Amino acid sequence: MGAPVQGQVVIVANTPSVNVANSASSPVPTEITNTPSVNVANTPSVNVANSASSPVPTEITNTPSVNVANTPSVNVANSASSPVPTEITNTPSVNVANTPNVNVNQLTPSAVGTGAGVSASANTNILSSNYTPPAVGKIRVTFASSASGTLSIVIVSGSSSYVFALNSGNALNANAIYAFEIPVSSSYSYNIQYSVSATVFYQIDFVPS
Repeated sequence: MGAPVQGQVVIVANTPSVNVANSASSPVPTEITNTPSVNVANTPSVNVANSASSPVPTEITNTPSVNVANTPSVNVANSASSPVPTEITNTPSVNVANTPNVNVNQLTPSAVGTGAGVSASANTNILSSNYTPPAVGKIRVTFASSASGTLSIVIVSGSSSYVFALNSGNALNANAIYAFEIPVSSSYSYNIQYSVSATVFYQIDFVPS
């Protein structure tokens, strides 16, 4: 074995290049210094399937207005078990201005009172109650007495009574019969009186005009 050479320099002048095999199992690291930019400005739209089980939420920004001004009328069935309340806003007025008048011509003569053998006291009402006629007309008074005296008609107005003699104030003959007709009105009540106490017969009838 030779002794080492001291002071000598070994120069490798032309080192051959090394080829490194690049494989998937032993990749060679690569540095890319000028990476091109990626344009994402025009990304394609995404179609999302919309289904009942997986609905796609939707926001409506321009909801159309709903016109309720001309809503259709609703027909509600009206029955006895389920009546529909009704408000009548235009109730027709009832005309009572032309009510029919009472035709007094349809009234017939009617008996007011009668009595035979009645004991009459002097200047005392003979009828038990004053008579008020139903309408304008007249009363017919038929009278006879056992004694001579004056027959009078009594007219009652409110709380006042007025006594007026019949037969022009002349006395009636005893046991003679007389008849008088006196106009009457429903505004007053009527009775008769005799000037002396006697047994009398009387009959009073109402006769409409």
